[in-house]
Amino acid sequence: MTYSSQLLEMRKVEQILDWSQLIFRKEKTMTRVTSAANDEILVVSADSLLTNNITNNKTYKKKILHNKKIIIALLGQIELITSNGIIEFDKVIENIIKQEINPYLVENQIIQTVEKYFSKYYNKNFLQVCLFWRENQHFLLRAFQLNGDYKIMPFLNYAFGYDYKTKDNVIKVMNHYYFDTGEGAGNHLLGFLNTNPLDFSIQTVRNAINNTDFQTVGGDVFTVTLDKHGIIETYVNGRKNSFNSSQLLEMIK
Repeated sequence: MTYSSQLLEMRKVEQILDWSQLIFRKEKTMTRVTSAANDEILVVSADSLLTNNITNNKTYKKKILHNKKIIIALLGQIELITSNGIIEFDKVIENIIKQEINPYLVENQIIQTVEKYFSKYYNKNFLQVCLFWRENQHFLLRAFQLNGDYKIMPFLNYAFGYDYKTKDNVIKVMNHYYFDTGEGAGNHLLGFLNTNPLDFSIQTVRNAINNTDFQTVGGDVFTVTLDKHGIIETYVNGRKNSFNSSQLLEMIK
């Protein structure tokens, strides 16, 4: 479906919208992201279904990004449809991590860039960012939410695990823990892990996809791993596979 046809469909839904300012939320608290780690490896998996809650159109999108040092999983407002075009935050953030590998600088750039779009289009929704990396023999997680009311909120404040740094940001050590968030995950669980991280991460997302009660989780399972030697590998449905756009269907028929 073309961008112009998407706009026409949305105008049929609501005739009184102010298209000069309004921005449409492509996702709610959709998506399922499950990460898990031991001392050897960190694994992050996510589904790939994207549902437009205005037109109910369904597309597939890779929700995990990475460079040679960082893994990022996205939830919530992944795309914005505006009168000026579609803003794809995954592509915006992918451009950031193509040029920067320091996770602290990446976080600052994501916040500044996303807030610029939120402010311009008066967005009142949110984007959740799960930022993973390795530092001083620890696999680390920084999970934060960018709100449309210009607030930056951590959504990871639980007693499980222990904090790596707490002065400014909540950063959790992932070694021997898992983090499960998104539709069906309840309260962003962070619990102790006593099984294989790769199998656990992929199967948890796969189970969510197969659960017919979850309407916003589906498609293939995309996975990125980072081991203690700094080697990153990617998987699709549990098989090693390089991520590329040709693996994603444009529309669900």
